[in-house]
Amino acid sequence: MPQSIRVGDIEVVAVPDCVRDGPWSFAEAFPDVPPEEWPGIAERYPDTVAGDNWRARDHCFLVRTSDRTILVDTGIGPPGARVAEFLHPGGGRLLEELRSAGVEPGAVDVLVLTHMHFDHIGWNVSGPPDDPAPTFPNARYLLQRAEWDSYADDADPMGKPARDRQVRWLREAEVLDLLDGEREIADGVRLRLTAGHTAGSQSVEVRSGREVLLLSGDVANHPIQVRHPEHRSFADADPSAATTMRRTVFGAAERDSVLVGPAHFPEPFGRIVEGRWEPIRD
Repeated sequence: MPQSIRVGDIEVVAVPDCVRDGPWSFAEAFPDVPPEEWPGIAERYPDTVAGDNWRARDHCFLVRTSDRTILVDTGIGPPGARVAEFLHPGGGRLLEELRSAGVEPGAVDVLVLTHMHFDHIGWNVSGPPDDPAPTFPNARYLLQRAEWDSYADDADPMGKPARDRQVRWLREAEVLDLLDGEREIADGVRLRLTAGHTAGSQSVEVRSGREVLLLSGDVANHPIQVRHPEHRSFADADPSAATTMRRTVFGAAERDSVLVGPAHFPEPFGRIVEGRWEPIRD
């Protein structure tokens, strides 16, 4: 059952798409971590390792305000999709999990794409290759223009076909909006720029009174990066900028008692306490 929390009057539901082992080893995914630290990491974060492989969750997030239903990211996609076959052959469960939370695809008003990596866009579009359709037919899809532009010369043999179908086709269908900076998308819900992991990464801030939650996308991929922001992810487009962003985001989250919702941690919600990730469990 999806885990949910409340930020004042706003409900936020963590919607799991999948749990996957690999296809990258822990050493490949986090190349700056000294090998002698791996046993300690496995002991402290056992749900993030599977043998030598990195075990990752793909959390999407549902944000329900008084008049908006917002979905943040769409995971790896359905069984049979090329990306799903590569990452997790069983495919993702996003639509099933959304329905268990009482939400049909047509109820989503706004769909925020934190960035264009293929494990965040997989359910954007459905249907056969010659007759695609938006999976969320009544939603406006929101992406930063800097992110779109950064993939103008995309040549990744796995990522380009996924982005052609799951993002670029949305632009052709006139349901994708390219944004230039931060924006309020609902009462208490604002897009924040958090570039580094990719050139146009964005996060979603949910605020009600003194309560704040930041759905941080891939600012960090593993809890060790909270304590050690210098431990880059192999997918960081700009490792230096990504390190600086982690320090900024997590430093502010600890100082201001902000809840954080990362995309790939074992637990979808937590706080930063004394420079460490402290999850909130059911």
